[in-house]
Amino acid sequence: SKLLETIEGRLSNLPAVTDVFSTVGAGAEGRVTVATILVKMLPKAQRQLGQRDVMLHIKHLLAEVRHVQK
Repeated sequence: SKLLETIEGRLSNLPAVTDVFSTVGAGAEGRVTVATILVKMLPKAQRQLGQRDVMLHIKHLLAEVRHVQK
């Protein structure tokens, strides 16, 4: 979907992020309105921010995207 592409693009542009993997409708319920996004980061020694700081940054970044629920 366009929304998921937007989110993936924003996450991929973060300096600490190396890979983004997403699925839609996974799990026993198969809800096609729910997406799961996994983010792989650079090793700790190669990035300036800690994991919690990156997660907080992503949380704020996604808050700017319409239709995203936590």
